[in-house]
Amino acid sequence: MCEMTERIVREDIYLCQSSLIEKCFESSLFSIEDIENLNDDETDHYREIFEWWSISNWLAEKLREHKEPILENDYGTWWGRCTTGQAIKMDGVIEEIANNL
Repeated sequence: MCEMTERIVREDIYLCQSSLIEKCFESSLFSIEDIENLNDDETDHYREIFEWWSISNWLAEKLREHKEPILENDYGTWWGRCTTGQAIKMDGVIEEIANNL
């Protein structure tokens, strides 16, 4: 684990807000069409999002470059994490972003 990975997790990933985001979708405050990179380019199917994390704008741009699901609107910016069950610092995309800095 590199020091940069730890910094990204500590400074650019704020809070898990999965329940809040799901409620916003249920109440039609947010729309599924607002999610960037929801389709998997290889299969042309929706990607399964397991968790929603509030993130910095800097990290959102880095995640967009890696075609990760992003939801951004007047209320905030979130990463739709397509993995679960392990620490975020172990996510391949986070490690790749850190290694490219």
